[in-house]
Amino acid sequence: MNITDNLDITSNKQYEFIYEDNQMILEYITQHNDLSIILDKIVHLAEHMNPNSKCSILILNDSKKTF
Repeated sequence: MNITDNLDITSNKQYEFIYEDNQMILEYITQHNDLSIILDKIVHLAEHMNPNSKCSILILNDSKKTF
């Protein structure tokens, strides 16, 4: 096994984690009607995937002029 094989395995594992997280979010959407709960889950997953970062989701108001 060489370095390229290790990088490929790591890359595949990353894609696997992303796929699983996406599946979890989709299931969560089907179970919950509260947008704030769903968005909170997305934020927590994004922060979990990138521990040195903070995530936020900005929502435009009805007039689409301010957040």
